[in-house]
Amino acid sequence: MLNAAALASLVGSIVVLVLFATDSRELLGVSVWEKPLKFLISATFYATTFSWLYTFVEKGKGLASKMGNVIALMLIVELVVIVGMASVGSTSHFNVSTPFNIAIWSLMATAISIVWLATFSLSTGLWNSQIMSADLRLAVRWSIGLGLAGMGIAFTMTPHSHNRFYRKTGLVLLVPTPWGQRTGDQVCHSSAGPLKREISEFPTF
Repeated sequence: MLNAAALASLVGSIVVLVLFATDSRELLGVSVWEKPLKFLISATFYATTFSWLYTFVEKGKGLASKMGNVIALMLIVELVVIVGMASVGSTSHFNVSTPFNIAIWSLMATAISIVWLATFSLSTGLWNSQIMSADLRLAVRWSIGLGLAGMGIAFTMTPHSHNRFYRKTGLVLLVPTPWGQRTGDQVCHSSAGPLKREISEFPTF
């Protein structure tokens, strides 16, 4: 499924690139298609890369194949939501303005969290792979580590929208983060500090 996801993302990138050039609508000062285009391009590289890396898995190939399918499926879910919301001129990430947008954002948060977990699981089969040369294995380890760490940073941003929604409605926004209502806010303040306070002044995107 990773190859199919890569192909679908590539085709989507071409279509959205045309829309980027021909559709004059803007959202928060940029083309409504800018964000979908960036996500489609990155998903193309992500799926292609892990499809290639899968060939180096020695142990647990069955599990790795399943995790690859999970990654592909969740990437498609994420992309469909981002493109769909952009097509109607609305933001997607951190959008808690209506119950529908909250549901969409929760779906996205769930999907990308599953991508992280599936990537971690698939990567365990690559860590000590003897099929790779020593140099390639070291490069893959660094790439996986940095990639997972970079994706993990996004989790510190999620509780901010969680708490803002809670303050507005008194309800709990069910998104899969390792922090609760209070600790999530503390994590954001300690890890992002002034940056979080600056971000809070901008519209959600």
